[in-house]
Amino acid sequence: MPTQSFRAAASTPTSPDNAWTSLQRATTWEGVAGVEEISNAAHAPDGTLTSFAFVVSVGAMRYPGTSRVTHTERPRHMRLELTTTELVATIDVRLTDIGDDTGVEVDMSVRTKSFLAGMFFGAIADSIGRGLPAATEGFAQRLSAVS
Repeated sequence: MPTQSFRAAASTPTSPDNAWTSLQRATTWEGVAGVEEISNAAHAPDGTLTSFAFVVSVGAMRYPGTSRVTHTERPRHMRLELTTTELVATIDVRLTDIGDDTGVEVDMSVRTKSFLAGMFFGAIADSIGRGLPAATEGFAQRLSAVS
């Protein structure tokens, strides 16, 4: 099945610890990889996000999906796997100190699960590639909103 990787970076006016805290709110992930309508967030006893459900809209089609956190290195790295009926995405978020701000690097790998998605993968990959820089900027700004 086809696979494509993407990378984008931004910064946010907060510390890595505060950004890490924000990563634990499922709603922080809205907009990354087309994720919307987040529900059913689950957390480990220490408060670390472990999973959530979501919907991705592509045109008039809506695809429900699930996410699970597959790796964490508090407060520097979190990896999520997002799965729908058509695609699987892995998103790695790395946080770094850059003075008074935090650098946010997003690496994303997407692969198809179905023949239909494979047929349209070029358009899907193009859309993700064009949208990831802006999505990462928005994501980075949400990381500075600690509640």
